[in-house]
Amino acid sequence: MSKNFHRIVYLLISKSAIISLVLILIQQIIVASSSIWLKRLSEDLYSGSFLGIDIGLYMASLTIPYIPGGLSLIAISFWEQDSLKKFVNSFIKNNNTQPILWNDKNERDVKISILSNEGQQTISSFIQYSYGLFSRLLNAFLNIIVLSYIVEPNFIYGYFISILLTAIIMKSFSNKQGKIALQAQNARVNLGKILLSAWDNVLLGNKYNFQSWLSRFHVEFSESKQLNIRSTIYQISISIGIALLTMLPCMVIAVHSLLVHATDKAYAATVIVTLPRLFMILNFTYDLLDSLTEFPVQKSKISGIIRGIQSPLKNDILSRVNWSKLKFILNNEKTLTHLDSIDEIVPLLKEPGRITIRGENGAGKSTLLLLIHQKLLPRSFYLPAQHHLCFDAMTIGRSTGETLKAQMQEILAQVEAEWILLDEWDANLDTLNQSEISQMINALAQTKIVVEVRHR
Repeated sequence: MSKNFHRIVYLLISKSAIISLVLILIQQIIVASSSIWLKRLSEDLYSGSFLGIDIGLYMASLTIPYIPGGLSLIAISFWEQDSLKKFVNSFIKNNNTQPILWNDKNERDVKISILSNEGQQTISSFIQYSYGLFSRLLNAFLNIIVLSYIVEPNFIYGYFISILLTAIIMKSFSNKQGKIALQAQNARVNLGKILLSAWDNVLLGNKYNFQSWLSRFHVEFSESKQLNIRSTIYQISISIGIALLTMLPCMVIAVHSLLVHATDKAYAATVIVTLPRLFMILNFTYDLLDSLTEFPVQKSKISGIIRGIQSPLKNDILSRVNWSKLKFILNNEKTLTHLDSIDEIVPLLKEPGRITIRGENGAGKSTLLLLIHQKLLPRSFYLPAQHHLCFDAMTIGRSTGETLKAQMQEILAQVEAEWILLDEWDANLDTLNQSEISQMINALAQTKIVVEVRHR
């Protein structure tokens, strides 16, 4: 089986999932037994027998299912949370210590959109879908088996004829349905990427940026709307065809059975009494088969978010570094200008000190720093110029300089890495803050190897 299938199983199978499904099984067994007690009640009425026991059993079969049903809903809540935690853990496992991907904006926007929004919605939707599908499956099959046993054996043949015809339709259209669903999901992810930039473009009031953002929003929204509506229409069209195939065979058998056994009043009474249950089963079967038509959609969605958090191979990152335009300053004294590989830099990183990387914009300074970080992990610490890294120091209400000083103090006191890598820490700082933080870096360089990219 494919790796993606194993990832889906890992994501969705848990103790809470099994408990939830077992509770549904118990619930549906009790529900199906109600047809037996209903038949016995009909026979008791016809024969004039004592009704008490069968009434009690029938009422119990209608009320007791609420208990396992309610417990299963609680288990589903645990199931969703367990799967969400596994999803986040999968993201961490596949992307942890992948610094070379950090400054890939497109990769970041896609993954963060999936992690923070689409992923959570898809997991919750798939679990609710699985719960409903399993419940309908048990309800339909257990009830049709019971009715075939106590009323009309031919019901089960008509039922499986409907299932067979439906399976043929579903198989014929499932691939196209899955492709349409995946296109719709990708459109939602692309729309999510645009919405992630709404804060800056809407609030700052720059007319040019706002108009550019609004134009892109309209394009992505239009495509998302079109593809999602198309997916819904396609799915509903298949569902209507399935509904007709589901109802017809069993209803023909029911009418034929009544006509053939019209003189057997006890049998006719039993058929008439159980007809509402047969209609209920057929409705559940329609819902079941309707749910089955949605399976390619749900599978495509869950597969899509799993693939979306995998790390792609990046083989071209070294090409972004223009070595001829970079210079390396050792402890503010010695300058090197002829380095052209990571292997030539590593020997410089043996003893505590301060190495400054300078170069033109676009020369690949930040990319080089990330490559150094990748090579030195896990004994290195990387601090970007702009980030959302978690620090104990409170930063709310502080200026850029105050925030950076607080973070540098925390690095001095808490970080045990041998190499401290600072990317353009001096960007957007005034002269005073630059001087104070530079002194902190000098203090840090007494015991650690500091590699910095300077903005100025």
